[in-house]
Amino acid sequence: MATPDNQPPPSFAHHQERLLARRTPNLWLERVMQAGFSVPDLSPRAPGEASPAPIAPPPPLEALARRFRGHPEAVVLAQALWLAKCAQRHLRHGRLLSAQASLARALAVKADFFPIYSIHSAVLREMALAGGLFTHLRQAEDRFEAMPRRMRLLGFSLGLDQCGALVYAEWAAVRQLLGDAAGAIQRLGQALAAQERGLSLPDDLRQFLMESGCLADPEVAAHLAAFRRRLAGS
Repeated sequence: MATPDNQPPPSFAHHQERLLARRTPNLWLERVMQAGFSVPDLSPRAPGEASPAPIAPPPPLEALARRFRGHPEAVVLAQALWLAKCAQRHLRHGRLLSAQASLARALAVKADFFPIYSIHSAVLREMALAGGLFTHLRQAEDRFEAMPRRMRLLGFSLGLDQCGALVYAEWAAVRQLLGDAAGAIQRLGQALAAQERGLSLPDDLRQFLMESGCLADPEVAAHLAAFRRRLAGS
């Protein structure tokens, strides 16, 4: 699933060594993750705040473009990760409109970046729970149905069913809130299957997928399995 002949890549780092000549094989991964995760924490919104606090400055997309000059796929990936992490920080601090704005920019940069869709669904879930409008949940469901099923990572094509554990987990949460327990159980099963497949990927690729929000860490994976068992037994 990771390559056109459906065989997992023998070494993700080796492939990148060809694309990023004369660079340490893992260097691009480290730099992309540093760029994506170096988003400053935003101050929490005060209780009862009437209007949203000022949002963080726009992500330095031009700086990322300069950092990865000559490697357009690395530029796109770093920018998408940066914007997705900005959205995640906004979501954590209750700035839902700012999160949506960052996600819209991320989609324009790299529409096949899987974490965008799980974060966007989490934003819509928060809107639905805050306003009691299930329209937002339907929007999340529609977005999942229409999202790409493959993601490009510097020459590799990875399937959602291979590395989209956290996407399926968020999709399960939406199905549960819509009252579709069977659908939630199905999506949790897909999440666990994707997690299992993802664990067979090369170490550096697996680490990137975990850090960027595609694969779950062992604790979260265990919680997903337990949640599925509870739903199936109810």
